[in-house]
Amino acid sequence: MRLRHLFIACLLLVAAAASAKQVKITVNILAPQHRDSVYLVVNEDMAHYIALPIENGEVHATLKLEKGAFVRANWELSERIYVQTIFIVDGKSVDINLRRASVKGSPLNNRFFQHVHTIDSVVNSRLYIDPPHSNDPQRQKEIMENFRAATQAEGQRIQIETSRMLDIIFMNEKDNIIPAWFVFQYYDARQKVPYYANTKKPQPWMKHNILQQKAEELAIIMKNALGNK
Repeated sequence: MRLRHLFIACLLLVAAAASAKQVKITVNILAPQHRDSVYLVVNEDMAHYIALPIENGEVHATLKLEKGAFVRANWELSERIYVQTIFIVDGKSVDINLRRASVKGSPLNNRFFQHVHTIDSVVNSRLYIDPPHSNDPQRQKEIMENFRAATQAEGQRIQIETSRMLDIIFMNEKDNIIPAWFVFQYYDARQKVPYYANTKKPQPWMKHNILQQKAEELAIIMKNALGNK
């Protein structure tokens, strides 16, 4: 019964997050040459974006944005997520270098990038993009069999390592909005939602607006967890 109530609560929180507090933030951007504008996409909501004109290769703007929002800066509108140019709105100024895909900001942003870089370094694939080729059919068959086996083993390693790192992040960062990003970004993190929904301590990151885009998937995950109780 408890999980059923949590399932309903999770849907309500994700589908209709409370109106968020707005804070001022100064954004300084070093933009690529020969571009007209920089676009800010808030919580990956592509329908609503902020276009900032580039002057002499730079952008300087003071904006009012949702506190705790994830904002992606790019010189073009794209659904692709450029993690290196995402920052968290916390009322601090942020410096973005789009030429080098880097962000300098508050301790919260620095911690966010530290987690991102740690996961990237841990799960970095050790396989070649393409397997080697041999003109000998028997040798080529062996190469492909070994490559498929190695690919499967590498996939399992990546899944295990990613899940392990996410457990550490959730344990250490569960009182702020960083976990919301990882739930949004990683399939393995979304599978952990029923467990965290069933803990005694409230998980404020479950209310984050960015998770509205995963509402349908999270509903299925919660429903499946409910079916196993």
